[in-house]
Amino acid sequence: MFVQIIYGSEDYKKACEVRQHVLRKPFGFDLYTEDLTQEASYKHFGLRRDEEIIACLIAIPSGQHEIQFRQMAVAPKWQNHGFGKLLLSKAENLLVSEGIQKMWLNARQTATNFYLKMGYHTVGDIFYELNIPHYKMEKFIKTVDKVHFWES
Repeated sequence: MFVQIIYGSEDYKKACEVRQHVLRKPFGFDLYTEDLTQEASYKHFGLRRDEEIIACLIAIPSGQHEIQFRQMAVAPKWQNHGFGKLLLSKAENLLVSEGIQKMWLNARQTATNFYLKMGYHTVGDIFYELNIPHYKMEKFIKTVDKVHFWES
């Protein structure tokens, strides 16, 4: 089930564990050494199965009608089953209904094909974040008479 996660809630703590396990620990980093207080103003989304958060994603306002996605993670035992696609699609649809017209993210090089399939395109050259190669990727939404068209 798609859920909006409240900062500081039990679901938020579970989402942090997924992020730690998938995005930080394998690379020698620790999410819990970062200042997470700024995340109180972000939107947090997840997929819940029973009491478990199996996937999570953060959306950060970055301008009028624009957000940045960060830290999308799917728990290892749930990867390669379409849950990342489901989570991103649900979050995008909700945000578009709230007036978002541009979505962007810094994708790890290994995840760029996933985002290309989701309608994003790369912007600029490869860069390194936490010593990991990334590409900036973005997607624009054009609204005509309350019908949304995804542009790639």
